[in-house]
Amino acid sequence: MTRSFPIDAFLFALMAADDAVEVTVQNDDNVDVFCQVNRHTLSLTYAGARDLLDFGPLFIGLQKTMTIAIHNRGSESLKVQPIGTDQPAFTPSAVSLDVPPRSTAALSVTFAPTSDTSYTGTLSIASNDPDTPVATLALRGSGLLSPVIGASPSQFGLTLFKRQRSSQTLTLSNSGGNPLDFSLNLRTRTTAPDPALCAPTAYVSEWSAGRLSAVNLTTGPRPP
Repeated sequence: MTRSFPIDAFLFALMAADDAVEVTVQNDDNVDVFCQVNRHTLSLTYAGARDLLDFGPLFIGLQKTMTIAIHNRGSESLKVQPIGTDQPAFTPSAVSLDVPPRSTAALSVTFAPTSDTSYTGTLSIASNDPDTPVATLALRGSGLLSPVIGASPSQFGLTLFKRQRSSQTLTLSNSGGNPLDFSLNLRTRTTAPDPALCAPTAYVSEWSAGRLSAVNLTTGPRPP
């Protein structure tokens, strides 16, 4: 079951005055005994005017996209053009939009850093709105040098007899510009046995008068 609890802008501003909103969700007395574990999830959504798109830090060569909504609350079509930025690292998804009356259009901005520096810019949205002919939105992000992993040796080759052990050392290095986070997963691989050597073989080991008295069943190579 999903339930929504609307909060007006004034109350939300009071709740988020310290830049944090703390919410507690708990089962009530009507929950059945087989639902003793609290499995509630919470999604906090706030649709309000934005004055900044902060993309945060991003490794060089990667991209991050954020989306804003352009609302037309009037009775005439909203012609939005041109749309652009003053910083090439920030790219809008469209250079013009046509927003019908009382509807909303989505506009995405993609951040793609090319160097390890901080980026700031401005998204400019011009339209035929007589009250706000040009709306602006600040843009911010930073580029990071990515970590570069190295491993030595590149592979291990080892042959052991049964019940033998051996220790090998793998050296990892990071020649990049930022810390490297990693995890290790060990997978073993064994050579499949030759099916011809593992086929069951039956042979007679003893005869008695008029009947078969003993049969040996072995798995492996045939006896010489």
